[in-house]
Amino acid sequence: EMENYAQGMNILNKRNAEKLDALVEHQADEVRVLTERYQQVWQELQGLRHQVHKTEGLLSDSRQTVKRLSTDPIVVALTLELDFSEVSDHEEFGKQVVEDVARATGVDAAMLSVAGLRAGSVIVDLEMVWDQSLGERTLQD
Repeated sequence: EMENYAQGMNILNKRNAEKLDALVEHQADEVRVLTERYQQVWQELQGLRHQVHKTEGLLSDSRQTVKRLSTDPIVVALTLELDFSEVSDHEEFGKQVVEDVARATGVDAAMLSVAGLRAGSVIVDLEMVWDQSLGERTLQD
């Protein structure tokens, strides 16, 4: 009877060892799959970091361009159907043009200045510079 018991235990131990080996092999397969997935995710993350870095660089460049463009003056030549010889006080005429353009466009008059007056009817060289202290620009601006 002891011999049968010992044989039964050997068979049981052998089955348990086979089950344990199969479980370990299964766990090893899962670890390999998870490791591969981790490596894929890591590579994707590195790619995303590169894209973010590149995007941050582009964004920085864009901000600098917008800042530069928003501070560069815009010069417009307005041709008015008037006789240049009839404009006696050029400074006062320029102030009036600035007020009229500001009112018509909704732009703050502080952003506008007359860069020059010329003959050819009356040509007013009007310059607009965005003043950051006046706040955000809108579509109307």
